[in-house]
Amino acid sequence: MTVDGRPFSVYRNQGCPVVPGPVSNSPGHAPAYPVNLCPCRLKVLKLYSCPVSDPNLSSFLWSVADLLRGDYKQSDYGKVILPFTVLRRLDCVLDATKPAVLAELAKRKGSGINPEPFLLRKSGQFFYNTSPLDLKKLMGDQDHIGENLRAYLQAFSPAVRDIFESFEFHIQIDRLQKAGLLYL
Repeated sequence: MTVDGRPFSVYRNQGCPVVPGPVSNSPGHAPAYPVNLCPCRLKVLKLYSCPVSDPNLSSFLWSVADLLRGDYKQSDYGKVILPFTVLRRLDCVLDATKPAVLAELAKRKGSGINPEPFLLRKSGQFFYNTSPLDLKKLMGDQDHIGENLRAYLQAFSPAVRDIFESFEFHIQIDRLQKAGLLYL
């Protein structure tokens, strides 16, 4: 298996437990998802910039679990960690094209044409987000973090919204907010 033309083991040796970048089993085949997941980019919505090296990854993940302890059963930690990991990765992937997507949306809004194909082209991915917010901006308004997070999720393309609906992420947002864990 290769990742961006490099053997998978090269990335494993860099300390990231999950494959970064598009994965293909043979040259010329498109990846199943243009998303790569890296748990070292997660903490319950507050700690986003943490380039965790391999020796610190375990302690980092345990610190996330410590935040959830008491309000979540150990078997339910994944209901929070996985969706936030996916969300963070999607946010990172769309970061560079966000201004172009928002400009394209504004351009197409009044024309009566379905903007989705244009937005997909501008994003350069199989998904997009039309919210002016990103995860960093969400952190700037802690009093409305739940509302803003829901609005941000609703601004994703339908396929991504389906993913978060299958996670039942709205339930976890409510639960985290009620427990005071959504913004720490």
